[in-house]
Amino acid sequence: MQRLLDQLRLGLSRSKTSDPAWQGNEAAIAVAALLLEVAEMDGRQDETERARAREIIEHHFGDGEQVLQQAQIARAEATDLHPFTSRLCKDFSQSERHDLIRWLWDIVHADGHADDYELALMRRLAGLLYVPDAASGLARRQSRAATEPKD
Repeated sequence: MQRLLDQLRLGLSRSKTSDPAWQGNEAAIAVAALLLEVAEMDGRQDETERARAREIIEHHFGDGEQVLQQAQIARAEATDLHPFTSRLCKDFSQSERHDLIRWLWDIVHADGHADDYELALMRRLAGLLYVPDAASGLARRQSRAATEPKD
């Protein structure tokens, strides 16, 4: 009986991060997966959203297209967002998670339209990443101001 319980505990403690697709790039892939999730939340992925996601990944982690492809695979294997948000809560400081929320808002605003589904997902992600509503709201305003056309 104890052996069965030990095997069950071992199986439950394994996460997607042991998957070869994640090896060495856990944080980058988790960020990219969330960026892609936001980009596709409104039912379509605009090229400007994907381009912005690629820019963010390249600026902070390196090879943007490769990481986005790995994130696409990881998203297909995941049943929810928990593997990504839990990885980022472990690896990122509070300040870095605030930056991440700003990047996610940049994706929302990349196509010039904030869809209700995207807004709901952003509220959920802020909660999962332990980013207060006020900080998420500030990131939203900063992102919107940066993407508005200048007169």
